[in-house]
Amino acid sequence: MYKYLFITTILLLACKGTEAQSLTVSDLIRVADLSHEKATQFIVNEKKFKLILSHIFFGQMESQYKNEDSKISELLVKHEWQDNRRVINSAHYEFKPQSYTDVLVRQLKDLGFTLKSKVDDKRKHKKVYENNQFMAILYTFEDKELSASIEIHDK
Repeated sequence: MYKYLFITTILLLACKGTEAQSLTVSDLIRVADLSHEKATQFIVNEKKFKLILSHIFFGQMESQYKNEDSKISELLVKHEWQDNRRVINSAHYEFKPQSYTDVLVRQLKDLGFTLKSKVDDKRKHKKVYENNQFMAILYTFEDKELSASIEIHDK
């Protein structure tokens, strides 16, 4: 009986120490698709990120959000700018540890994204995924101490 109690306790402690990222690919698409004001409301009110910086730089509105309650490192940057034809929105999500990239790749595939290109060198890896409306660029590094990131924007 003590053997089962010991195993159960170990499993509970192991599960308690793990935590997934707070944002899914669907959340990032939503942020990229929303206006800057509505994206801020969603991130701050529903996802519980804290706004740490907001400014306009060369006509581009940028806001940075950090999840301070998470055990993992998470930073989200929302960009909004206008070119000659339209308003362009994007979401850039940095997270650490890099092991969460596998989860994001599965989510991309489930949402109909396909791998369009892949570039690898000695230090970094870049994968570009696309569906009919969005492009997602996933960056990872050989140095696992660095944050991985994904950027999603309109095509």
